[in-house]
Amino acid sequence: MHLLLLFVRKNQSESAHLHDKICIIEKKAVNLHRDILTSLFNPKTIECMKKIFTVLCAAMIGWCTANAKVVMTESFDRPVDTLNMGLNTMMGSNTTDWWTYSGGTGATPKFIQVEEGSLSYAGYMTEGVGNKAYLWSTDADDLRQFAPITGGKVYLAAIINVKELRQGVTSDYFLCLGDASASNMYARLYSKSVKEGDTFTGFRLGVSKYSETNTYLRFTEETYLPETNYLVVLEYEFVDGEKNDTARLYVNPTKATTEPTLVCVQDTVNGGGSAAGANAKADASKIASVNLRQGSNTPRQVYIDEIKVATSWEELFEAGATPSGIDEVEVSSGKVPGTKVLRDGHLYLIYGGRMYDVQGKIIQ
Repeated sequence: MHLLLLFVRKNQSESAHLHDKICIIEKKAVNLHRDILTSLFNPKTIECMKKIFTVLCAAMIGWCTANAKVVMTESFDRPVDTLNMGLNTMMGSNTTDWWTYSGGTGATPKFIQVEEGSLSYAGYMTEGVGNKAYLWSTDADDLRQFAPITGGKVYLAAIINVKELRQGVTSDYFLCLGDASASNMYARLYSKSVKEGDTFTGFRLGVSKYSETNTYLRFTEETYLPETNYLVVLEYEFVDGEKNDTARLYVNPTKATTEPTLVCVQDTVNGGGSAAGANAKADASKIASVNLRQGSNTPRQVYIDEIKVATSWEELFEAGATPSGIDEVEVSSGKVPGTKVLRDGHLYLIYGGRMYDVQGKIIQ
């Protein structure tokens, strides 16, 4: 009996000791939980998290804004030489170079050239950058592709300067949007020489949605002069339904301009200068390139410069607007320096003379 009592008391003592240990562990767990919550909800921690979240959101907004609005810019900051890098069958996913999609296969091909000097236009590009494209023959045509756009509105702005007129009144197009193929061109910019007596003195501009015949083309009432810089904006609007998309042309517009110079729509001619017959032509499935064309009746010589493609009218006139993100992100109590740059669909940060990807890896 005495031994049994000793055994029971010993077990009770060990149980009590074990209970004390459990209590200590539970207390430590509670303290640890409290410490974690205190750390998480510490004002300094919360402020830091806010900054990180703000920076990430701002960077994403900058990326989305650049990606959604400014799609492509081209100042022809390239060597004075042939513009294209080869046939478009070789371009693959390259979005930075120009490629020949038609012509240029003869014994003595006449390619579009890059010529020294640049064009400028007040309110759009006041100081020319780089060089300019020179269309001078009836041979090779070039394109530069960008990420496809399948809805909304697409704007193509450029400065043009007709150096020499074509000696004939037949019209032809020399600048347009395309689907990055060799056959489909949209929002085509036409030119037609104007003759006074026996002399060709100027030209008029026109627009078509796709491949409307000359019967349905309409041209500006105003005659434009050679060797003069003009700002032109082509607009292609995707409209729900079949064969009802719209192309518009603006000549020398400003950021405040709301009315186009000419419109190519689906039905009949109206006071706005619309072109009938566009409803007989297919709509674009996508817009994915800028095309420069040397046709048999395009201006004899024409310069094109400062091309910009955007999905926002306002973005065309933003000084220095390029497919890049924000220069600096403001947060509540500091700044995150550096330049966010969008290249080939990827976001990078340039800071301290180095380039980083979104994971912080040094690219160059």
